[in-house]
Amino acid sequence: MKAIANSFQNVIKLLKNSFTNWAYYSREPKITCKKNRQDNCYFQVYDPVSRRSGSFSSEAEVRAWLEERYYRLPNQY
Repeated sequence: MKAIANSFQNVIKLLKNSFTNWAYYSREPKITCKKNRQDNCYFQVYDPVSRRSGSFSSEAEVRAWLEERYYRLPNQY
């Protein structure tokens, strides 16, 4: 009986951790480095909170775009 209780506790812990990871990481911006025809890297960024996306040629532009998202009013999403 104790083995069943431990197994149940492990399942609950796994579900809790999975939900926590999903809730946290699903809100994180997704940044992908792509290559153009000249083999230069450009960045595609997607913000799942605002559902906005953009393409940028430098890391500085990506940082500026990401910082801007914190200054937008919530009703602008």
